[in-house]
Amino acid sequence: MNAAGILRMGATDQLSAEDWQQTFAVNVGGAFNLFQQTMAQFRRQRGGAIVTVASDAAHTPRIGMSAYGASKAALKSLALTVGLELAGSGVRCNLVSPGSTDTDMQRTLWVSDDAEQQRIRGFGEQFKLGIPLGKIARPQEIANTILFLASSHASHITLQDIVVDGGSTLGA
Repeated sequence: MNAAGILRMGATDQLSAEDWQQTFAVNVGGAFNLFQQTMAQFRRQRGGAIVTVASDAAHTPRIGMSAYGASKAALKSLALTVGLELAGSGVRCNLVSPGSTDTDMQRTLWVSDDAEQQRIRGFGEQFKLGIPLGKIARPQEIANTILFLASSHASHITLQDIVVDGGSTLGA
C-alpha cells in the first residue's frame, strides 16, 4: 500500500515551478520508486496485492489544485500500468481515490468554523459539487476500502479505481 501525498494550492499561472515539481516528486515519484523496488519480488512470489491511494481529484478538476490533480491523475495511470505489467504474475493492483476526508491535509483547506459544512454543501462558483451523503469521510472509511482490496475477499478485483467520496464526483 502506498499513500504519499502533498498538496500545493494555487492558480496554475501563479503556482511556482518548485511547487509543481515537488508535488509530482512526492505524489508520483514516491510510488514510482516503490514500484521499482518491489515489482521483481511480486513477480517472484507470483501473487499479491498492491493498493495505491490516489484522489478523486484525479477524476475531477478543481480550481487552484492543478498540480495536485495532475499528479494524482499521473499516479493513477502509473498504478494501472504497473497492474498490467504484474497481472501475468497474479498480482492485483488497485487504487482507492478518497474525496474530502477528515485529515490534516483537508483541515488546511478549512478557513472558517463552518468549513466542513461548506464542503458538504459544495462550492458552485468553483464548480465543486457537494457531498450527497452529507458528511466528510473519516480515515477509517478509507482504510476499510484499502483493507478490502488487499484481502482475499477482492481476489478477482484488479485494475480498478474505487472512488470513496460520498458521491461528490457522481462517478466521474
